[in-house]
Amino acid sequence: MDDRTPAERSGGSPPRVLLVGPLPGARWRSISRYAGEIRAHEVLTGVAMTTVEAPWWNPLSMLAGAQRRWWEQSGVGSATRGGFEVVHLTDQALGHHVDRFSSCATLVTCHDMMPWIIPRYFANRAEGIIKRKLLRHSIRGMLSADHILCVSRTTANDLVRAFNFDPERVSVVPNVIADAFQPAPEAEPRLRAEAIMLNSGPRILTVGHNGPYKNHEWLIRAMAEPCLAGARLLRVGAQLTGKQRALATDLGVASRIDELGHVDDATLAGLYNSCSVLAQPSLYEGFGIPVVEAMACGLPVVCSDGGALPEVVGGAARIVPLESSHRGAELATALAEVIDDAVLRSSLRASGLERARRFRPTVVMPELGAVYCAIAAGRRDKALTTGQVGR
Repeated sequence: MDDRTPAERSGGSPPRVLLVGPLPGARWRSISRYAGEIRAHEVLTGVAMTTVEAPWWNPLSMLAGAQRRWWEQSGVGSATRGGFEVVHLTDQALGHHVDRFSSCATLVTCHDMMPWIIPRYFANRAEGIIKRKLLRHSIRGMLSADHILCVSRTTANDLVRAFNFDPERVSVVPNVIADAFQPAPEAEPRLRAEAIMLNSGPRILTVGHNGPYKNHEWLIRAMAEPCLAGARLLRVGAQLTGKQRALATDLGVASRIDELGHVDDATLAGLYNSCSVLAQPSLYEGFGIPVVEAMACGLPVVCSDGGALPEVVGGAARIVPLESSHRGAELATALAEVIDDAVLRSSLRASGLERARRFRPTVVMPELGAVYCAIAAGRRDKALTTGQVGR
């Protein structure tokens, strides 16, 4: 095994990297976690890193003065003067800041292209029109970056097709699993100590927001199938919408759905370790973080074939084709098989744990470090050929 850092393997010095995460806020929960994991495992990248926070492009918020003067952070000023070799903007919605950092090589992480390719991504047409207009400014900035980092090959292919983007300017480095997500046989007593009381019987866990592309309606219909009559659905994240709750009531399953709201990583890991199966029925995912978190905890996964999910699970999950999503029977059958078949459950647990190793920090962070080094080296080579070194 080669224990050298990416910089040592490339024969160069570690590049100075400015990591730009989002300003704190609920909208940024998943991206804040992404940036936080990079910060937490910075040493594994083999680079010297400074972190700052920047806002999503929202003119109304800017006019109202709701965003603090983020550009006054010392790292931002240094980067505008070329004080870093690489500026890494950790989400495509931060892409509008690329021009500010023209003195450095710029890298933007693209998590998905769903607003542009999924008809049901937004709750309604009006919301879609407004939010796509807001995002368009950031996307234009992202496309002008020196390089784009995608969290899955699926997302990389979507980016190249949607914008006729040069694939040579795209790298794929997946999301990383937080250290909190591990097998924990004694998780349930700890949940009880936190006043989270789980009912006996099979527990189907679903994690994420309530947006249309999450396809919760399919899962609600599955809960109404006779083979899942004894199971409960535990939801972590935003509560079901009024329409989703009405569907559950009409189908007679609302009393078997437990809304747990947003929880911290330790509690979420406890839930992964205390449930029977994770259900991820999404119409599309650019990655699908809950499936790898669940596998890392030893929880079997049943998911759709939407977007990057098959790529991410890598054969370590039970996959149900979306073409059957207008009914709940196929999804219900898959969930029931995992719940009732101890051999299948054990097999999925073992293969999931093995697959999850791919997303551990010790594997992913050196890959990210190699991208930093390559971009910095490319920038240095470009400066040499144009005579800009030392300017």
